[in-house]
Amino acid sequence: KSVYESLAKMEKGFDDAGIIPNIVLLTGQINTIKRFVEENIASTFLIEDCVSVQDTMVKIPLKTPAPVTIVLGWKIGRHLYSDTTKFIHFVEKLFG
Repeated sequence: KSVYESLAKMEKGFDDAGIIPNIVLLTGQINTIKRFVEENIASTFLIEDCVSVQDTMVKIPLKTPAPVTIVLGWKIGRHLYSDTTKFIHFVEKLFG
């Protein structure tokens, strides 16, 4: 599923509950999201692995866990740094 499909499902859930969320930012920058939450500027939905014990955020689990698909992508023919290549091989070994 794409981010937009997940967002549409989430918005439908809010609509079904009679809640109108004020979505002002969609970003993949986890540190930005965490900072906004820590500063009481925003709330968020994150996968559990994005929150560490050092974070000051409170985790509230969903009643029904939502499946998440994570994709790695890179442009073919472009130079990849050795750390990037190691990470790709690590992910392939772990999940491939």
